Amino acid sequence: MPMEIVNPKTLTDQVTSVISHVVVTTASKLAFISGQVAVNETGALVGSGDYYAQAIQVFTNLKYALEAARADPLYNAKMNIFVVNHHPELI
Repeated sequence: MPMEIVNPKTLTDQVTSVISHVVVTTASKLAFISGQVAVNETGALVGSGDYYAQAIQVFTNLKYALEAARADPLYNAKMNIFVVNHHPELI
């Protein structure tokens, strides 16, 4: 699934080390994955009160979802991360 990264000269280059302004794909197959939370394959919560353990589980679940779609994380175009009941002391 080829993707072309475009960073036009008319947009700042101060952030292009961490983001791309535009990603264009001609792919005919897209996978939309949502709702990955810190539960294991049996539905049990993983890492109650432990953001690190929860993040590991969420990204493991994302890996499994991508594998099921026969997709590669290298071609991920967008990701949103939401933290519920954030407590800075847990970071």
